[in-house]
Amino acid sequence: MEELTRLPTQSPLSVGDRLISLPAFRPMISATSTTMELEGGSSIELIGVDNQRVPEIAIHYGRVIIRSLANPNTRLKLRIGSLQPGTLIFSDPDSAAGIEVRPYLVAGQDPENTPPTQGVELYVVKGQVIWETPDARQSHPAPARITLAAHPFERSAADVQPAWLYQSQLSSLDKRGMPEIEQRLTPDRSIMLSLAELAEHRRWEIRRLALRGCAHVAYFEPLVKALREKELYNRWYTVFVPELTAAVARGPAIAAQVRNALEKARGESAAELYRMLWGYSREDLIAGGQARKLVEYLDDDKLDFRVLSFGNLREITGLGMNYRPEDNRLQRKQSVERWEKKADADEIVPRATTGPDAG
Repeated sequence: MEELTRLPTQSPLSVGDRLISLPAFRPMISATSTTMELEGGSSIELIGVDNQRVPEIAIHYGRVIIRSLANPNTRLKLRIGSLQPGTLIFSDPDSAAGIEVRPYLVAGQDPENTPPTQGVELYVVKGQVIWETPDARQSHPAPARITLAAHPFERSAADVQPAWLYQSQLSSLDKRGMPEIEQRLTPDRSIMLSLAELAEHRRWEIRRLALRGCAHVAYFEPLVKALREKELYNRWYTVFVPELTAAVARGPAIAAQVRNALEKARGESAAELYRMLWGYSREDLIAGGQARKLVEYLDDDKLDFRVLSFGNLREITGLGMNYRPEDNRLQRKQSVERWEKKADADEIVPRATTGPDAG
């Protein structure tokens, strides 16, 4: 596994460097005549600089705010997933733009055998910005929101300028947890080792940030373990499951690392857990019998099976049926029976807003 370290402030960067902004952090990077601010939970890669000193970066996922520095017609080349490579041209000397890249899975497809798919939004925050590709050149004055690749879970188009473009959106938990994370993640020590220690911290606000950070450095064992910890029941669907499903969507290599972490924890039965992180199409649920299988897992002896199966069923249907994965078998009995009736009636199907192939 690749060793990651924290970069000291004002460190020089090199072509080929891949940079990760951990959740709640917001580092600033200088690149020729632009600055790039990475919202927490983002990753970019420095591709190179051409003969005219125009830098090129790849945005793998997350949110990046880009600002020109004093000079008009500043350029920055971008690579984003399967999109055509493009160039941002900042027409005005104080122009600014934001890019949001949100990977997602097509429900039911094996993430290790499927190229990653992203929804991509370009926001013009200030001045005028041109988006230029080999096939087109479009100029956009602020404020503007341009969809470069549609995401199936699209937010309202009225949200032209989201708040993250202007300031970090930290929760009170993040604000309380950040000082300890900041202090413990040092340039002379492995990030993974430090996060592993912090993931066992007695204070939840610190532990939460560390666990979320583990997902971004591809260290998934602590998140997989957390699915089996009953005392964390109120965090399963706000931290652990979302981080694991988001990681699986980032591409085959990361998905394989999630699978490896599950195999370490569950051996041969890991394949069933891993499948529950892919999502489900209508065909999977009905013709493929996956709805019945998810309902069966609600009564499994293994807590992580119950956590993931219920997470899927609730996401698919919007229903809860008073089920709680942490309850004992007798306490779960009536809820499981309700879900069984739904499965028998073929009523466990995706809602219209669940995913790109829902219907």
